[in-house]
Amino acid sequence: MYRRMYIPTHTNFGSYLAGLMAGLMYHKMRRADFVAARHKGFRVLWYASLPAAIVLLLSAYIFYAYDYEKPAIWIALYAAVSKNLWGALFGVLFVGLAFGVGGFLRSALNNPIFRPLGKVTYCVFLCHLFVIRVTLGNVRQPIYVSDLVSTSSTLVLAYIMGTLMCLLVEIPFSNVQKSLFSYQKENIYKEEIQLVRNGCNNASDERPVVQTIESKMES
Repeated sequence: MYRRMYIPTHTNFGSYLAGLMAGLMYHKMRRADFVAARHKGFRVLWYASLPAAIVLLLSAYIFYAYDYEKPAIWIALYAAVSKNLWGALFGVLFVGLAFGVGGFLRSALNNPIFRPLGKVTYCVFLCHLFVIRVTLGNVRQPIYVSDLVSTSSTLVLAYIMGTLMCLLVEIPFSNVQKSLFSYQKENIYKEEIQLVRNGCNNASDERPVVQTIESKMES
């Protein structure tokens, strides 16, 4: 089940695509000077996104409480729609937060304590499956989220490993990349300045010639 549900790319591609589309939508709306407070429809959609996501998450309970006959087309349709809709709802939620909607939720998420956690989040995402397989791969009975010991230990280990990866891999390579690209931009900028200076010098050299020709024509 793990290899069929979490390893293949297509099972989570909808959420990845929803995140990319949300980023593009935010970039386009920001260029258009979008103001969320003036758009009632967007605010209604934003306030409905979080309750809808919670209902969508809890609605999966019926498939665990009742043993339906499998395979079933409607179960497959529910799984496909729910996964893609989950990513779309959170895309709307985060775009709204970026535009100042949210009140207390936005103030809480803007707390400075989340800044270092936000920097290591991508590295945690990259390594958390490895941590899960190492810590829980030898367990032969079902594991529930309500088991706080297993859940919290896996989360803490994932953040420790993600922090090490961020400090040893992501940040050094990011600094090297910035240095390389900034050096290229600096060279291009210097070349443009030199071309402008050359053009000004050529123009200043031509001015006396033009002035002498005009004086001769007037005489």
